[in-house]
Amino acid sequence: MYRLPYFIQKVSSMTIEKMQELYNNLVKASVGYVVFQRRDNTEMVRQEIALIQEFVTWVMKESSSEMEQDLYEAMCRDLLTILQDLLTALEQDDKVLMYDTLEYGFIPYLECFLENSREGVENNDSV
Repeated sequence: MYRLPYFIQKVSSMTIEKMQELYNNLVKASVGYVVFQRRDNTEMVRQEIALIQEFVTWVMKESSSEMEQDLYEAMCRDLLTILQDLLTALEQDDKVLMYDTLEYGFIPYLECFLENSREGVENNDSV
């Protein structure tokens, strides 16, 4: 069984609205980097750290009783690896690692909990 890292052990009150907000902001950072050549994706993500921590805490605590132990442990390992990549990208201001971590790591986890997630971003404010 994995313990949550010290930096995400606070109690969570994650809601669908918060997940959608986080998702929209992370997709904007990701799409802005690739499509619009914006190079401030690490700063955009830095502003979302509190919601990222809240989401990860919620997933790790709430999912423990709702899925098979092996699947839960694999998910925890995966999320912790994603968080480590995220922290490395922030520490080194690595825009490419940030994009990869968002697009292929963190955003897909959010999509698991949100219906029609990409459609919601397309109908929101411009990137």
